[in-house]
Amino acid sequence: MHCLYLTNLLSCVACSTKMLRDGTLGEREQRALATDRGVAMQYRRLRSCDGALEAMMSIERPAGEGEEAEAPGAARAANKTPKLLYAEYLYCASAALCEKPLMDWGVCVKAVGEQQKDMKECAQAKRLLERCLRGKTEHLLRGSQPQVFRPNATP
Repeated sequence: MHCLYLTNLLSCVACSTKMLRDGTLGEREQRALATDRGVAMQYRRLRSCDGALEAMMSIERPAGEGEEAEAPGAARAANKTPKLLYAEYLYCASAALCEKPLMDWGVCVKAVGEQQKDMKECAQAKRLLERCLRGKTEHLLRGSQPQVFRPNATP
């Protein structure tokens, strides 16, 4: 697995999902996402990755913090390395938001594993996946706050 290659690929997606989970984006924003026909499906798909995000976040918490040690993600994270948990979340969120770019990048990484390509040759596919994830995350953020990001507003 080329996890070092994935460093920071999902920081904006993970941050947005965390904001949904910890209440930073409140009920009104979540309702806007769930009811907006343009983003509702992507929102539901991304929320299906909550378990993977929780597992990834649970390894960052200090051990022995009573309640948090019992969090659902803690059980999922047991016996898994941080890189593996990150890769699981990367795959889940990418599949939820950017299926085609993820498949293209996966084909390239597989070719690297089979020694048919050098990892540098996957840079374009990685950039396209990153661009897609940034765009979809921005789209979800805009969908969560329609009162701020009006469709007809000019920048």
